[in-house]
Amino acid sequence: MPDPSTGRGCITPRLLALVIQLQSRGWRLSCWDPHLRNPNSDHPKGRACDVFPGRIGVRPSIAETARGDALVTALQASAEQTGIHYLIWYGRIWSLDRDDEGWRPYNGGGAYDPTSITGGHYDHIHVSVY
Repeated sequence: MPDPSTGRGCITPRLLALVIQLQSRGWRLSCWDPHLRNPNSDHPKGRACDVFPGRIGVRPSIAETARGDALVTALQASAEQTGIHYLIWYGRIWSLDRDDEGWRPYNGGGAYDPTSITGGHYDHIHVSVY
């Protein structure tokens, strides 16, 4: 399916359903991207979106962080129904496969600086689906 968030590339029908739901609630998203710096990313596979509670490259305000926290809590609760595989937010990663471990520190996945605002996913929520 064409990616309505960027107008480039394609995303899976499962991700499209989630995109439509999030956009209807006022979330700003960016999904398909070639991610040349990280070819293992789910973005070029059409299975990932970044959701922005504020501006990219800027640490979110207290209110934006709270809004992001509320979203990841809702996404976790609906993961089995929506097909969410994993989430990365605010220097932490959570996956359905390892739900019993809860949120774990995010190390950048070998491709990103986990201490930077964007690399550590402090300015956006990464959502990957199966």
